[in-house]
Amino acid sequence: MNQNKSLPPIPTKLTQQDNESTNPNEPQQDEMVDIYYQDDNYNPSQFKYFGIGPSCCLEFFVWILSKLTFGIVESFFILRIKQSHVREMVIAGRKLDMNIEDPYLKGTILCIINNIINDFTFGLWYFSGMMHIFYYSEFDKRIFWREEDNGKNQAQQQFKGKSNFKVFSAFPGIDVELKTFLWRTISTIFCLGLMEPWIKAYYYSNLFTKLQFGMTNETQMITVRFVAKGKDLFLRWLKGRIYMILSCGLFCCCLGGFIDDFMNKFIILENGGLDIEM
Repeated sequence: MNQNKSLPPIPTKLTQQDNESTNPNEPQQDEMVDIYYQDDNYNPSQFKYFGIGPSCCLEFFVWILSKLTFGIVESFFILRIKQSHVREMVIAGRKLDMNIEDPYLKGTILCIINNIINDFTFGLWYFSGMMHIFYYSEFDKRIFWREEDNGKNQAQQQFKGKSNFKVFSAFPGIDVELKTFLWRTISTIFCLGLMEPWIKAYYYSNLFTKLQFGMTNETQMITVRFVAKGKDLFLRWLKGRIYMILSCGLFCCCLGGFIDDFMNKFIILENGGLDIEM
């Protein structure tokens, strides 16, 4: 028998506008984040967005072969790779799934066309957001909330209906993408990559404002925020880099999720009060 499970309530102070209170005793943004983690309703397992999917070695191997074959190799793996990410994703305690049925090879053909366009435009296809609109949005149409008892029927229903998910197609903006690329280049060349934690904090704090999780016929979307700062991520990122150097890269292949999984604790629920049958 299905039971309705409501999403965890949002801490009151996080729903107020940050740093706009005239009350000097009112906690500021940094204190609000601490209050959230101390709240009885908070559970780190409620969110899992980072450190998921297939191993880094598999993704890197497919990426290399894809570049050598103009995206042909990747096109045969792309749906399963995306499904692997989605199936490990947890949003507000709810698991997701993805339909990978592709009898007419639409996903395969789109992947090849997308890679060719992006290569011949030297990445402008991605930086302009066109890749997200015309390519990544096709994956979002296949995403649905997982129902353990009747997952197959729900997959068919969601695949044929209108999708209210914006996961892969979420685009933070041209300015954010260009700034991230610029600072990452400077960090790699001049700072040995030490700026990476701050770059990630900046990028994902903007990206998460574009993510949407919902269902067909629902009027309210579930939205989340990423509240980490560079200093919060630095030690874990540094440990990961040290382990990679000591293991000659094997750490990334076997336990690469260790570095990014830490960032899940900085995901908080911003909006959403849906009752979803599970």
